[in-house]
Parts: sequence; C-alpha cells; structure tokens
Amino acid sequence: MGYQESLVTITPQKQFNLLLEAYKAAKTDGFYETLVSTQPMSVVVLKEPIGNFSVGSKFIWVCGDRCFHSENGILNKHISRPLFSKLHIIPVENIYFINDERLDGINFNSEIPSENKYLKRYNIDEYIKEKIKNIKREQSEHIR
Repeated sequence: MGYQESLVTITPQKQFNLLLEAYKAAKTDGFYETLVSTQPMSVVVLKEPIGNFSVGSKFIWVCGDRCFHSENGILNKHISRPLFSKLHIIPVENIYFINDERLDGINFNSEIPSENKYLKRYNIDEYIKEKIKNIKREQSEHIR
C-alpha cells in the first residue's frame, strides 16, 4: 500500500492522554521497531476547526503503511479506553491536500514546535516531556 499519513484522535477529547500513554507503552515495548506498526510522529493542536473537530482539538499524526493505520497497528493493544469514547483515524488527504496553505510553516521533521494560524505541531516525544514537566511543576506549586 505504501507510505501514508493519518490523524488519530479520541472523543471526548479529555481522553487524549490515553492515546499518549498507549503510545509510550508501545514505544517502551519496542513496538515501533517492528514492520507491523505505524509510527506516531507528532501531536497537532487545531487553531481553526476542521469538520466536527473544534479549536483546541488534539491529534496524533502517524506515518507508515496505511494497512497498519488501525488501533492495534498504532497502539499495539496498549489503549484501554472507556466504552463511550471513540477512536478516529482520519487519512490526512481527507483533510489536507498537496501544498495546502494550512500546513505552511509546519516542520514535521523537527523536535522544535512549529505553528501557523491553523495549527500547532509538536514532536510527540517532546510534547510528552513538556506535559510531564508541567504536571510536576503544578504538583510542586500545589504542595507549597
């Protein structure tokens, strides 16, 4: 099938951390080093709505062979989500097109965040590190 890209999210959005936790567990297990996986690369946060997804909605941008763009191919059975939640896997070409201005200035190969008026993109590992750092900072402020 060849190399493809998809956006992955969960609704309700308050469950997004479950995707990050599942990604970390699969990465720790070495799952993304196998041939039967799709590598999460980025976290994308919308600054403009797209379809049914509002401003602030978060997605994981995954890359790899489309036949592995599934819950198991991306997260290797590591996600335990509530029954009321729904995982969305959206082919990027269903939202963006080649040379789409909504992707201008976005660098998908950098560890440094990039943004434009439509979205902000983070390297997934750097996003998780920053999130953990913020949680620890909030906890230490709460203790004071």
